[in-house]
Amino acid sequence: MFGLFKKTEAASHEEIKHLHQRRVVTRYKVLQAINELGECNYREIADHLGIIDGSVTPRIPQLKEKGLIRITSVKKTPGGVAKRYYNITRKGRRELNGRYGL
Repeated sequence: MFGLFKKTEAASHEEIKHLHQRRVVTRYKVLQAINELGECNYREIADHLGIIDGSVTPRIPQLKEKGLIRITSVKKTPGGVAKRYYNITRKGRRELNGRYGL
């Protein structure tokens, strides 16, 4: 279902439920990290959470699409690569305070 299982391998309902819960927790952790760090990029979020950048990468567009975070600036590295910096929105803070009771 989530692309983590081979096509021939059947995933139980409990396995799928667990994977879904992990995804939600990861989105929550990324949102919480951005709230704690303020303006930050993928690498800073990953370092803060102790995870690899690749775990953060798919979560950013999801949070941005929901209006929970926004791009605050784009800075070029000396190599010419654009680094996007993100910050939490008011809606994102309300989501943390309401849904997760923080």
